Amino acid sequence: MEPNAKMCEHEGKDLKDATMYRQLVGSLLYLTLTRTDISYAVGVMSRYMQNPKKPHLEAVRQILRHVKGTIDYGLLYKKGEDYKLVGYCDADYAGDHDTRRSTTGYVFMLGSGAISWCSKRQPTVSLSTMEAEYRAAAMAAQEKNPVFHARTKHVEVHYHFIREKVLEEEVELKQIKSEDQVADLFTKGLSGSKFESFCHQLGMVKILEADVEGEC
Repeated sequence: MEPNAKMCEHEGKDLKDATMYRQLVGSLLYLTLTRTDISYAVGVMSRYMQNPKKPHLEAVRQILRHVKGTIDYGLLYKKGEDYKLVGYCDADYAGDHDTRRSTTGYVFMLGSGAISWCSKRQPTVSLSTMEAEYRAAAMAAQEKNPVFHARTKHVEVHYHFIREKVLEEEVELKQIKSEDQVADLFTKGLSGSKFESFCHQLGMVKILEADVEGEC
């Protein structure tokens, strides 16, 4: 999606039949299992499944054009890399124009490629940037620890959860400069150059042109 692109629930004309929209978004959601580059945009468009408008359909078509133009791209995992698990997380404070809820984004890298990622609107409104980012960090920490995976129930409050994991040395938090924060790919629309740079850092390359001998 374009930087500062605004998608709203009630702007634009209704679609005569929303079936195609829902089918397209459903197919794109399936693609996000291996396509880090469309995770944020598809997540945003999935919010309008109930009553999509014409601008929403045009945005979905734009995603499809991007997929068509990058059909030969994929995640490349190189041998001989340092297989240290590193995670990035961020939050786009109050980025949803309809609800003013924030969007959590995180990605985990193992060696040269992304192995787990998520772009998800937070369930409630955050009252500050710090609160939104605290929630994002807690969600990423849950992904790191399979016992507290996002698909399981947990009772720890976000703030104390991440604090405890740091004290227990299960998680180490580091501040990342904006220009190096690859999790931005999952929280907001980016400029073309930054978008391409972050995709490359996550291991998404043109497979046919890459030196893939011995890789996977």
